[in-house]
Amino acid sequence: MILNINPWYYVFQGSSMIFSLFLLSYALAKPITLVESAPSETTLDNPDIVNVDEIWYEMVRNAKHTIQWASFYVSLSEEEDNLDPILDELRNAGERSVKIEILLDKSIANDNLESVQKIQQLPNTEVRFLDPGVGVMNARY
Repeated sequence: MILNINPWYYVFQGSSMIFSLFLLSYALAKPITLVESAPSETTLDNPDIVNVDEIWYEMVRNAKHTIQWASFYVSLSEEEDNLDPILDELRNAGERSVKIEILLDKSIANDNLESVQKIQQLPNTEVRFLDPGVGVMNARY
């Protein structure tokens, strides 16, 4: 019997994701940090939880070898926003020979073509597109 498993199909969500992170942290004996992202036009932000852009900035800034990033889409604004410092650090990482691999959902890429092209122009960066077949990739890794 051949079992064909598509790893992209099994996306942990909610409490199962938190439990999985807990187990991974325990197994690696390293602490984990719970982060959040909340739409800026809402009141959903929790001041007791670190915002994801702060952690991303530090992770990219401290990367030594490879950055692997997956997201449903990328949308860079003409206005200054909290992703600008991260984009600058991605550029810096590529310039210091850190390999950058970015995975985006194919179904939404054409809707943000200008943003995708800006990302593709970063030094030492490879952008790939995932076609999940059914639905969309709506998790960030």
